[in-house]
Amino acid sequence: MAILRTATNRHPRSPMEQRIMSAPIRPSNDTYSPLLSRYIIPYGQRLDKAKTGHSVIEFLQQCGDPTWLTIEGEDITRSRAVVTLLHGNEPSGVEALFQLLQRVLSPPVTCHLFIAVVNTALTRPYFSHRHLPQHRDLNRCFNGPTDDFPGQLASEIWQALTELQPEAVVDLHNTSGSGPAFAVSVEDCAIHQAIASLFCQRMIVTDVRLGALMEKTSTQMPIVTIECGGAIDPESRQVALEGLEKFICAANVREYSRQDWDVELLHHPCRVIITPQMSLAVAEQAVSGADITLPGNIEHHNFGRVLPGTCLAWLQGNDTRAIKVLDGQGIDLTNDYFENRAGELTPKQPLKLFMITTNIRIAQSDCLFYLVAAPY
Repeated sequence: MAILRTATNRHPRSPMEQRIMSAPIRPSNDTYSPLLSRYIIPYGQRLDKAKTGHSVIEFLQQCGDPTWLTIEGEDITRSRAVVTLLHGNEPSGVEALFQLLQRVLSPPVTCHLFIAVVNTALTRPYFSHRHLPQHRDLNRCFNGPTDDFPGQLASEIWQALTELQPEAVVDLHNTSGSGPAFAVSVEDCAIHQAIASLFCQRMIVTDVRLGALMEKTSTQMPIVTIECGGAIDPESRQVALEGLEKFICAANVREYSRQDWDVELLHHPCRVIITPQMSLAVAEQAVSGADITLPGNIEHHNFGRVLPGTCLAWLQGNDTRAIKVLDGQGIDLTNDYFENRAGELTPKQPLKLFMITTNIRIAQSDCLFYLVAAPY
């Protein structure tokens, strides 16, 4: 039975809850969490315009720093958590939160909202930096080290989640290229599928390990990454908004229902990276001097079936040394998947590609795309 928030019927708070619930509606300077500013939204209330601002940029300016919002729920013995803005150029999650915070929310359980790299998102031009040049990628820091700002922030977010033990966690992202929404998990089970199904109809089950938050998932605290679609895609905000509303307001998010759709599962993706020291260009034809040239419309292959003979890039030279295809153990499988046909990078077998990017900086620092083998 739910423990209702009434004057005569309150469940005793844990030490963590006591610290959160007593936090003022302004940045807190307590010693527990020096990087996270904390706020409380009482059950059945909402933040006023003076605190949210009139736009998502004003809202982030009001936050000023990495922020932890708590929306009190009817049942204070249970909680859920939302993490967003681990990358400063992926706005859909915080845009959806801003929309929801305009409403009076009465969630069945307490919800904790973590908004991470606020300063990165506010660095002009807004929402253009994945991370600041002097910082590591925050979503590569959840396994340490903790001797710099991203490492410390990742550690604080994880410490808070560990103490809170929410029944489900979603980490909201955008892909750097255009494409449909999908979920990513390191576990393939009904609970993770149930959480994914609130947002989308496709889930990648990966054994690639990069130090991301979702890699710390467990049955007790399942964590699912939601890629809401491209940062520039107008549909992405709606995916985030509708999914978050379900996640925050549903009575149970851990039970999988096929009422809306089945979740398509794609297992064991490989990561396609540019070989270090190789140069990259994006153009409608091969660029002289570039080791690899991506066509400008390559993002159209996101989640499509790519057949042998399809030109995915132009290569300089007669081999495929400009790229590496790495599986979850870091084994190079390039020659299993691709060949160089007269200077064109083409698949050897049917493939499904996703998270394709034409952002040169992200392609060089992270990856070009991911792939799984597609059935004939």
